[in-house]
Amino acid sequence: MILENATRKDYRQIKRLFISAFPKEERPPFYALKRKLKTGEAKMYVAKDNGNFIGFIHLVCFKDLIYLFFFAIKDEFRGKGYGSKVLQTLIAQNPDKRIFLAREPLDDTADNNAQRISRRQFYMRNGFTDLPLKIVEGGYVFDSMGVNCKISAKDYNDVTLNWAGKRLHRLVNFHAIEQ
Repeated sequence: MILENATRKDYRQIKRLFISAFPKEERPPFYALKRKLKTGEAKMYVAKDNGNFIGFIHLVCFKDLIYLFFFAIKDEFRGKGYGSKVLQTLIAQNPDKRIFLAREPLDDTADNNAQRISRRQFYMRNGFTDLPLKIVEGGYVFDSMGVNCKISAKDYNDVTLNWAGKRLHRLVNFHAIEQ
């Protein structure tokens, strides 16, 4: 498996997976992700194995911070170790960076709580630990996890403000709450 910079020829497959993997209310327009690649405020990588598109990651980068904003593996490749290989590659290629993510909180009343538990366990197996930070985006509250790092509400605000700009940052109401 290789992890390489996404190119225009990858966008159709990425967009298809992006739409199928993330609820509409939790995803920005795909063109916004592509635009941030041009400005250098984000990076997008595709995972491929023998030329087959496996999945993608979209990273928001600022100073020594990497926010794993979107990460998806195609259904037919899940459970085969590709997700772990993507994360381990990301971590190995960025030893001096603080890598963090937002994930749905565990909730016994949620229809997909088993999936939430499984997702958290997956990240834990790959070196992520829970962070004492709640992330709020568009009115949705997420738990956060990171690799060997501490992330403050200010760190989160700096990353998302740099990515979104003042107007969008306010509109989406990006913010974090330290616990």
